[in-house]
Order: sequence, then structure tokens, then C-alpha cells
Amino acid sequence: MRRAGFTLIEMMIYLGVLGVVLAAVASVELVARRSAASESGALIALQDERRAAELFMRDVEGAAAAKILDGGRGLELKIPAEREGRRLSGRTATIVWKLDPKRPHLVRETDAPGKGTDSSAILCQSCDGARFTRDGASVTVEIDLTALQGGTVLSRRTVTLRAVRRVDAEEKE
Repeated sequence: MRRAGFTLIEMMIYLGVLGVVLAAVASVELVARRSAASESGALIALQDERRAAELFMRDVEGAAAAKILDGGRGLELKIPAEREGRRLSGRTATIVWKLDPKRPHLVRETDAPGKGTDSSAILCQSCDGARFTRDGASVTVEIDLTALQGGTVLSRRTVTLRAVRRVDAEEKE
């Protein structure tokens, strides 16, 4: 006569099958999380690239003067101050693009007349390097981007942006 309940062998088989099923579910979950993290890191790098490109083009195209700083590690732009579409004589805003020496961030510092110095705006949180060059009215920057997630490098690439100043002005190097 058999008693109600499970035998020890039946319980061991059940626990073994349950362990295999839970391991499979956990591995699928882990792969899904890693994939989402990788896409998130890549998306952040892409957004950084887009934002830096838009601002770089706008800044350089409106600059009256461009000066390479620190052997190509920074860029200073002089932008004519405007009010209601008219240039204010002699008044300029200064915009400096450079790498943050403490972190791998590309920053943009502005100093507008009457507004004082703006705190640094981080343009790119995934920048390992930036090299600025100038050839006449054109200014080029090469930005080394690294997509990171939790200290793991997902991808590396170099983006080159080139813009031409539209404002003609005398400038001193």
C-alpha cells in the first residue's frame, strides 16, 4: 500500500528539473539586460555626437574669430553679440571648447557680454579625446567617442566634424 506524498527520489528529480528551468530563465534574463545596457550606452554616445555636432556647426559658422588652444586640445571662438538681428559693435561672446582635464568630457564654456561666465556645459560624456585644427576659415574637430556601460567598453569610434566660418573679420593668432 502506497502512502500519500512524494518519495525522496521524486523530490530530487523535481528539484533537478526546477534548477535547470530556473537557470535557463536566468540566462535569458541576463542576456536581455546586457543587450538593453549595450543599446543604452550606444544611444548615449550617439546623442552626445549629435548634440556636439549641432553646437559645433552653429558656433563655428557664427564665429568672427577662431583660435586653436593648447596645441589642438581646445578651441576659442569669438562670436559677435547681436540684439534684434543687428551686430553690436565691438561686443563679442567667447566660447571655448575643450576636454575636461579631470574627466573624459568635452565641455563648452561661454562668456557672453553682460551675462558673465556660464558654467561649463558638458557636450559629450563619452569623449576620450578631441583634436582641433584650423585651415583658414574652416575648423575641424576629431572627437574620440567610447560607449561605456558599467565600466565595460561597448564600442569606440572617432567622429570628425568640419565647419566653415561665415563671418569675415580680421583676427590675430
